[in-house]
Amino acid sequence: MEDREPVVKRLKDLRCFTAPDGSHLAEVLHPHREELPGDGAFSLSWASVPPGGATLPHLLEGRTETYWYLEGSGAMTVGESRISVEAGTAVLVPPGTVQWVENPGPGTLAFLCLVSPPWTEESDRRA
Repeated sequence: MEDREPVVKRLKDLRCFTAPDGSHLAEVLHPHREELPGDGAFSLSWASVPPGGATLPHLLEGRTETYWYLEGSGAMTVGESRISVEAGTAVLVPPGTVQWVENPGPGTLAFLCLVSPPWTEESDRRA
């Protein structure tokens, strides 16, 4: 068996930017941007929406997106469903389904986004 070193990332060390949907985002793991062990079947990002904020309605073509909420509370719209979300909530969004997140506040709404196959700019469409 081949020994491999683990890949370790810390949010404080990642570059954060405003994503196309308007969320504050940091890519944690993305096989198109760095060499990672395994089959490169997904990308993982951390994102947040400030109090009173919302992401833009969008969809990912040909990709399944799973949100895992870490802190705060708010609402997520997926297709025709409006879902209350809080820390400890997971929401799987089927490929090609319109989605957005709203944060009525008072605190930050933070979550992880797991996208399979990995997110690409070409797959991300505004609705």
